[in-house]
Amino acid sequence: MPRYRKSTPWRIALAAVLGTILAASCARGPVTGGPKNRAYAVSAWDQVRGRMLLVEGQYGANVTPVPSWTWDPAARVWEKMAGLGAPMPTVALDWDADRKKAVCFVSTRWHGMPTATLEEVVDNVSETWEYDATADAWTRLETIGTPTPGLLGSRMVYDAKARRMVLFGGYVTHGPGMGYANETWAFDPATAAWTLMAPPESPAGRNYHEMAWDRTSGLVVAYGSDQSPGGPGSTKPFETTTWLYDLAANAWKAVEATPNPGPVVYAAMVGVPELGGCLLFGGVSNPGEKPRAGTWLFTVAGGWSRIETTAEPTPRGWHSMAYDPVGQIVWLYGGGSRRNTATSELWYFDLKDRDWHRIERDAGSYGD
Repeated sequence: MPRYRKSTPWRIALAAVLGTILAASCARGPVTGGPKNRAYAVSAWDQVRGRMLLVEGQYGANVTPVPSWTWDPAARVWEKMAGLGAPMPTVALDWDADRKKAVCFVSTRWHGMPTATLEEVVDNVSETWEYDATADAWTRLETIGTPTPGLLGSRMVYDAKARRMVLFGGYVTHGPGMGYANETWAFDPATAAWTLMAPPESPAGRNYHEMAWDRTSGLVVAYGSDQSPGGPGSTKPFETTTWLYDLAANAWKAVEATPNPGPVVYAAMVGVPELGGCLLFGGVSNPGEKPRAGTWLFTVAGGWSRIETTAEPTPRGWHSMAYDPVGQIVWLYGGGSRRNTATSELWYFDLKDRDWHRIERDAGSYGD
């Protein structure tokens, strides 16, 4: 059976101690080293070593591979971690809490910026990788079955109840199947087997949406879309429907909840069991990819509600987030008001005071 962790008294006490340590750590001055501005990166929380994994992504219009990093908040240390190699990959990522490893799906690899068509520079691939935190090593898995190659901007989360990764969506940039995909795939890390679920009803095809697993309900929550009702390239608002996926029943369900974060894409969302649902921040909206701020909580029982905070990151999209279940902290890195002008900011949302705090960094010491 999956090992659920409730907020027992000793865990609450431990979170308080870690929070005190973190507060004292933040008071010691700017953190040195670490990555510079980053967009399109993905993150997960390494439960073995207590670190945030910041995997791949890009800075500016640069599409050459950039280093992946780890952030250890207790030690206040950034360290480079193993990467997924060239050409530059676009990835979906989550942490397998049962096997204590990260699982990554690589959908495309980029050789450069296109001058005419994406086909010139984008390889449609379908690669599954596993990260061993202790060895700091990625291993490409030989899988039984593979998702459709080229699912750019697909999202993947770990369903701890079913012990499966759930992958949805993506945009095939060229070749067979070109366009937005609405495929739902399940990956069993124990057998390295991918299964196309083909539920009777699915959300419309989309990419760069937000997705997280809600431990309270046992459902996958999906929100947002890079596919507007007007089709690719449209200036019409994005979708505001919340979708819930039950892997055991192989069923998606649409939920129209008001209020909601609005029609956004390129936001970030993580499951936060202590809040009973999923936490979302930021995103951009049409027309013109206008950046948004706002911290939102979704619960299956209560819908969406905005969490009012004293401080918060500036409006942004293209950032990444990870949840530390021991410290009860949501970490946020990078993103910005435009995809090619990302920040190098590191923020955390502390469940104990329900507020955002920024970790100051020494800009002169950034890595790459």
